[in-house]
Amino acid sequence: MTCYCRSQNDKTYQKFVNKTRMSVQPNVTQKIVVSIDFGTSRSGYAYNITGKQTFVANNWPLNYPKQYCKTWTQTLYKLPKGAGKASPVAFGGEAIQQLAEMDEEEAKGYELVKFFKMKLHNNPSGLYVGSSGYEFQAIDLVVDYLSFMHEQVMTELSSNIGSSPSPDEILWCLTIPAIWKEEEKAIMKQAAFKAGIISSEIPTEEEFLLILEPEGAAAYCLEIMSHQGTAMNEDDTFLILDCGGGTVDLTSHKISNGRLSELTTGSGGACGSSVLDANFWKILESISSEEVINNFKRECPKGVAQISSAWEQAKSTVKNLKTLTFVELAYDSLALVDVLGQQCPIFASRGGSKHIKLVISNITAIFEPVLKDIITLVNDQFNAVIEAQGKPFDYLFIVGGMGGSPLLIDVIKREFGSKINRSIQSVFVPGEAVVKGATLLGLDPSLIIARKMRQTYGMEATVEFKDGEHDVTKRVELLDKSGYYCKHYFDKFVEIKQTVDNVHAVARTYKVQSARQKSMALSMYTTLDPNPLYIDQRGVSKLGKLIIDMSDLTGGIDRSVTVKTYFGKSDIKIEAVQSNNPTQRYNATFKFDTSLIEYNGVEEEEIKYHM
Repeated sequence: MTCYCRSQNDKTYQKFVNKTRMSVQPNVTQKIVVSIDFGTSRSGYAYNITGKQTFVANNWPLNYPKQYCKTWTQTLYKLPKGAGKASPVAFGGEAIQQLAEMDEEEAKGYELVKFFKMKLHNNPSGLYVGSSGYEFQAIDLVVDYLSFMHEQVMTELSSNIGSSPSPDEILWCLTIPAIWKEEEKAIMKQAAFKAGIISSEIPTEEEFLLILEPEGAAAYCLEIMSHQGTAMNEDDTFLILDCGGGTVDLTSHKISNGRLSELTTGSGGACGSSVLDANFWKILESISSEEVINNFKRECPKGVAQISSAWEQAKSTVKNLKTLTFVELAYDSLALVDVLGQQCPIFASRGGSKHIKLVISNITAIFEPVLKDIITLVNDQFNAVIEAQGKPFDYLFIVGGMGGSPLLIDVIKREFGSKINRSIQSVFVPGEAVVKGATLLGLDPSLIIARKMRQTYGMEATVEFKDGEHDVTKRVELLDKSGYYCKHYFDKFVEIKQTVDNVHAVARTYKVQSARQKSMALSMYTTLDPNPLYIDQRGVSKLGKLIIDMSDLTGGIDRSVTVKTYFGKSDIKIEAVQSNNPTQRYNATFKFDTSLIEYNGVEEEEIKYHM
């Protein structure tokens, strides 16, 4: 992820920081709020101890830029010689430095792992295959890196406070892309538990929050506009364009009584700046072949790291698609010249050094596909908001590590400048927006009062069969029940594009089917169809099962459970209570329909239908 920021020694920057001390009224008075912005390319953290001032870590060792709010999301692993497991030895800038200090033969025994976060998204195998061919479990990579971040946070808190805070004194906020599915959110929560960030697999909202990255940025933009004397007004609308390393996420909001209500269904795609990096390497592959470049990556890991670092700096200078761009080669990266040949036309001598020369056609091939994807995403949001309210957004804020790109800003302003009511802005330090905003939402989670549903959600149910309304093939008889029932019925809870607040729950009551029933299994399904009838129709997918412990047989056949599902939060929350005594909760576990999450909850009893 390319980073764009001004020097933090700059007096203008310091004035900006002083003006943006967070003025939100904290709801969490006794807590230290810590936010970890776990990014695809870079990661960072911020914390608030007093409720008044948020501190952002910006003194990462061996970082580029030197004083920047994030370090590299990279880990150096020592590879096993036999069937053992790879072990992490360094993180961030130190991982790159340690690899650089090795000789080439020693470096072959290590793997510099990066861009692993996105291996949690739409990746059923859960595997990350390194350039060495070694297979990592993506969740293990995430756990190791979060453990590193947790250690960094606790060291700094201990230094500032004078002692290490206890777990119940901290509210942890972990950022996630808005495009992530519920099961991917659950994987992140489990990773936080394994990394020692939280002490419970099912933390309370006073212990742990998942923060959608563009929502954190929305809170940040709302705050800085107020501090700059240009506060947004009641009913103003704005779009957040969060361009990060792995994903580009968009959310839109309307201001209601100083709070934020999502205006259109959020969107996004895997078209962040890491795609630019992949396209850069494809240019090299086109000069030779994919096999040649893959061999180079495997045989010369130090050279690859140096080329990646040089490209990281070079791509931030691209202002338009006609920019002639040079990527410097030095030390081990010069091995690429030996691989491709001295006379290869992609090389050029400049200032006494060898460079990769990227001409207009190369720059276009690298940047244009990403820019087109981003323009499509933004255009879809403009169409959606006009359909929803009959007018475009008042503001558009560009944030994220790629959010300060002069090329990106220019393209967005040219494409949408005439469509916006007021202004398009790239915030002062785009990379800080999410991590600072996440801290704001930790201080006051109620700042986001409503969200738009991205899918239709419902439970499988068995209901009384109605002739002429239900499919006759769904008609069944139930044990100890008279009459006919309809199986596989999609009991809709919320539908796609519906606005749902963050307080109220959808409640359903289910009865046991026998006096001896010891557990209840309720299957949840999702679809893009606003009005599905059955769970086995086309386009409906199983999200998972809610397993409820009913081992207390008191009440026999008259037992029932009320399930409350909260859809208006950053991730779905479910609780199960006794119908006749709502203060009494049942032990319940939601098992997602994926093998990537480990469970230690109640066992499922094999019962086919539920009411």
